[in-house]
Amino acid sequence: MVLGETVGLTPNVFEGDAIGLGFSREHAIPRLITDLKVVSGRLVIKLSGIATMEDAEALIDQAIYLTNEQAGTVEDDRYAIGDIEGCTVVSPDGTTLGTISEVWLLPANDVWLLTQFDGHTIPLPVIESVIIEVDIAAKKVTANLLDGLDTIDRNTSEPSDA
Repeated sequence: MVLGETVGLTPNVFEGDAIGLGFSREHAIPRLITDLKVVSGRLVIKLSGIATMEDAEALIDQAIYLTNEQAGTVEDDRYAIGDIEGCTVVSPDGTTLGTISEVWLLPANDVWLLTQFDGHTIPLPVIESVIIEVDIAAKKVTANLLDGLDTIDRNTSEPSDA
């Protein structure tokens, strides 16, 4: 496993630390770091329960979950995924729009998935013109919906006669 390659962070992890592996934070399987070293500028770790190449290949597409301290993201302008998921989203005028159901970590900018009360979703790019304010203590995000965001997952075309 290689940490820090894509996110540009220097993880603060040590032999004996527990990390999580899985498709979501809630279902991540805890693993202990049994060995770690830096190879060609990358942190390479060995984990408990991963003994063969087949064991490692079974982890493809799974995420590594670290605490904020382990990830080195204790900055004031960053939020933990668990802090954002479940937040209520309101418009600047106070209208409740829904709840953040997922956080996507993408190369250009993160996207927070807003699930509305009718089940439709709206991807909120985490940029200044969309995310106006985040109040973690109140579990509230104030967001300005850009034109067209609210119709992305809705089929607005008429059925074809074909």
